[in-house]
Amino acid sequence: MDDNPGDDSCLGRPVCAVARWPGTKASLKRLQLEYVDLIFCHRPDPYTPMEEIVRAMNWVIDQGWAFYWGTSEWSAAQLNEVRRSASLLGACQGRR
Repeated sequence: MDDNPGDDSCLGRPVCAVARWPGTKASLKRLQLEYVDLIFCHRPDPYTPMEEIVRAMNWVIDQGWAFYWGTSEWSAAQLNEVRRSASLLGACQGRR
């Protein structure tokens, strides 16, 4: 997969985190905002690898559409997996 989560490399899978980014842009347009402070991944998607979720959320931040991303209904084990994936990818580091 290249660095643009808008590519079609996830076609054929039931759910794909990177396929959702057009919805983020459309939401910003509806809200008449250029960015939000926080974007949520409410529940983890069991069909999407954690690395892909981390890459997608990091990409949204890199686009300037959000400053941070957060979760709500994630287990401690899932959050540890996010942390490991982000660390391996060098994602979301040094941001404030």
